[in-house]
Amino acid sequence: MFISFLYPYNILGGEARFFWVFYKQLRHFSPQEIIFVGNKDYFKDPCHYWQRCSGKDAKIQKKWEFSFVSSQDVYSAKKYIVDQKIFKTLDKKFPDLCTAWNFLMCRRYVPLEKELMLIFSRMRNDYDIEAVLTWCNCRSLNYIAEKMGFRVIHNELGALRGPCYTQTAYFDFCGVNGNT
Repeated sequence: MFISFLYPYNILGGEARFFWVFYKQLRHFSPQEIIFVGNKDYFKDPCHYWQRCSGKDAKIQKKWEFSFVSSQDVYSAKKYIVDQKIFKTLDKKFPDLCTAWNFLMCRRYVPLEKELMLIFSRMRNDYDIEAVLTWCNCRSLNYIAEKMGFRVIHNELGALRGPCYTQTAYFDFCGVNGNT
């Protein structure tokens, strides 16, 4: 079983920044292979994002090679929701989302660690966890995963992308973007 860590903080002002990853994973993993951790925005009815992408939906889906899923797919996915209240201190401490995001990538944030420890402890009781999948560095995620004995697989899209190049991606056990 994999844990998909869908960045729970609304980075760069984007609601559910990696919703396309969630949809791709829903299509490519069976429900017995993956559990999702993210904020409630990821688990909204797909119509919400379809409408948001209105006029651009075909381009966005082609670029990121995903397709929208059904409401039932989202509803039936195994998921744990990270309460956004834990980020209030962070929002007050930093003047903008970019600075807060940089902090989360590079430094530990105890409120997130407490939340992840609770979630991961529940998961470990119920599932045999192989690894945590993430698309962004998060120092607190790495810290708690290590304490729980879970490997973290950092994913990144390849530098050369379509339409001129074949879409590629890679994973790394140490972090992406030079550990930010």
